[in-house]
Amino acid sequence: MALVQIAQFDDVTEAQVAAGAVRSAGIPVFLQNEQWGQVEAYM
Repeated sequence: MALVQIAQFDDVTEAQVAAGAVRSAGIPVFLQNEQWGQVEAYM
């Protein structure tokens, strides 16, 4: 299965909300750099 970019977000929280909606439709989701965005918020 190929990876396809469907959206790009500047805010990790917005990306996670969108990913939740896609996951609820039964589609696998991969958020690139998800952990980095969470760490950056504390710096």
